[in-house]
Amino acid sequence: MQRCIEQGATHAKRDAVLKLLSHRFGSVPQPIATHIAQLRHIAQLDALFEQVMAAEALDDIQW
Repeated sequence: MQRCIEQGATHAKRDAVLKLLSHRFGSVPQPIATHIAQLRHIAQLDALFEQVMAAEALDDIQW
């Protein structure tokens, strides 16, 4: 049960990062979308989300 909850939270965070990227920078390049899809830890996705919020451009984000 706990694993399902964690997987759901990870999926939701991935979606949030992708939506934020799309909102801030337009179309998300496929290599970036693929990289995000491969992230499995909430902490990584949280850090990425914060980077996307602060970034002026995609190049400002540490992938």
